[in-house]
Amino acid sequence: MLMQADHKWMASHPKELYKFAGKWVAVLDGKIVFSGNTYEGVWSKVKTTHPGKVPLITYVLKPGEEQLIA
Repeated sequence: MLMQADHKWMASHPKELYKFAGKWVAVLDGKIVFSGNTYEGVWSKVKTTHPGKVPLITYVLKPGEEQLIA
């Protein structure tokens, strides 16, 4: 699955992502494969368990957090 497909998966599954509010998540092949408190920690888990794969890693906003747009 391409990363673009993982973006589409995220957009169509907000309730599932909401469970991870305040965490970093890695989406790979249409599912959340890891979550954690830091980007680095999630990336480390993914590259160890899914070598050669490039996940979509993003922070899931908590209610009340504002998304900054630059």
